Amino acid sequence: THLYRACLYGRLAARLAGVRAVVATEHSLGDSQMEGRPLTPGVRALYLAGERLGSATVAVSPTVADRLKRWGVPAPRIEVVPNGIDLARFRFDPVQRLRTRRRLGLPEGAYVIGGVGRLTSAKRFDVLVRALAELPDDCWLLLVGGGPEEHVLRRTAREAGVADRVLLTGERPYVPDGSPGPDLPSLAAAMDVLASPSPEEAFGLAVVEGLASGLPVLYASCPAIEDLPSGHAPTARRVTGGAGDFARALAEVRAGAGPGPGPRTVPEAARHYCVTRSAARLMDVYATTLTHPLSPAPQGVSST
Repeated sequence: THLYRACLYGRLAARLAGVRAVVATEHSLGDSQMEGRPLTPGVRALYLAGERLGSATVAVSPTVADRLKRWGVPAPRIEVVPNGIDLARFRFDPVQRLRTRRRLGLPEGAYVIGGVGRLTSAKRFDVLVRALAELPDDCWLLLVGGGPEEHVLRRTAREAGVADRVLLTGERPYVPDGSPGPDLPSLAAAMDVLASPSPEEAFGLAVVEGLASGLPVLYASCPAIEDLPSGHAPTARRVTGGAGDFARALAEVRAGAGPGPGPRTVPEAARHYCVTRSAARLMDVYATTLTHPLSPAPQGVSST
């Protein structure tokens, strides 16, 4: 099961059906919210009640594992398996960069700031829109993703006077050629820097994908980097604050980049999250869980 409602209903349905093992994945638990909902006592109580019906919960980072423990989930029931990145898919391709930038209608020589994620208020992409207004006119913002805040971001861009330099691609499939538009790795190749202003992340997948593309990244929160030893992501920098702070950080990154995209090196942080390693670890969790079948449903859980 995956995500709050699926975990709650799925665990219950699995127990009623006599399923031998139930593994849940937790990737959205923050310090103050989960999937956009505030962490009220009621939300926590329902989560913990459902968690009792499962075999194990996979946390996508040590940070999420620590949050689960603070909530009251027993440590032996938590397994840390980070999200996996297909490094080969995100390998930088200069030909794809040129093709994608032309397809998007980007001017030659444009400096492209990228943002990837659901267009919700929690992601704070409005910070990047306002930061763009403080940067030179050859800077563009490319936002990849769909969500309920798209119209708000478009309005913010108009009010900031940068609507003609903001591109919103909508939700993009993670598939190669054959889709209606460029896929995520192609769009990452078209970027010059990736910025993630979200202040509360459970993993920071977009940041790691940016690193896998060889991009410098600016982030407000990224446990995937913060849980690793220092030095694993030398091209990543944490930025706190608002639009002005991100504008200054973006200007500094650009000043140190030189003309053109230049060579792109994948740092150790991205290699640490290779999908092959994560997949093998997850299969270990499944195998171990199946060797300890669930006991009958707890008292009070029945099919009647």
